[in-house]
Amino acid sequence: MLLSELLKFIPADTEQRVRRARDRFNTNIREAIRQETGLRFRPKAKAGDLQPTEAISVPIRIVPGLPESLQRREIENEHRTAAILAPWKEMFRQLKESALTSHELIWGGIAPDEPPNIQVHLGLAAEFATNMLRQIEGFGLITWILEVNEDVLGCYRFYVTSQ
Repeated sequence: MLLSELLKFIPADTEQRVRRARDRFNTNIREAIRQETGLRFRPKAKAGDLQPTEAISVPIRIVPGLPESLQRREIENEHRTAAILAPWKEMFRQLKESALTSHELIWGGIAPDEPPNIQVHLGLAAEFATNMLRQIEGFGLITWILEVNEDVLGCYRFYVTSQ
């Protein structure tokens, strides 16, 4: 399965989540760039131009898609399910924990009037979630993506334009 095909399975709110992360870490990222490169976002003043204290706006745009280096990269068939389910790892963890906790509460006598098949179903739900977690954790999707030695999470580009 191509990584581009995997994008069809990402959660619908992914773009919103990426935008929130950008907004949350924008200042920290800019400061890290300043510290690392000495790059300042102020131009040299020319006669009649911007004052030295005026800053240039450097927008950060989010563009959906994949870097070229990842567009033709394939996930082996044995890891297909794990890659598709990876964004829901936390949901499977919660399912496992809630099924086990519910099972313990019912088995422990808190709800003795519940039919015995509920315990069986809760056990099956916990087992299913455990198996899905094992499969997801057996394939490190993030590690696989980051094996490409490029800016797979994006890059910081700037262009100076005259106004």
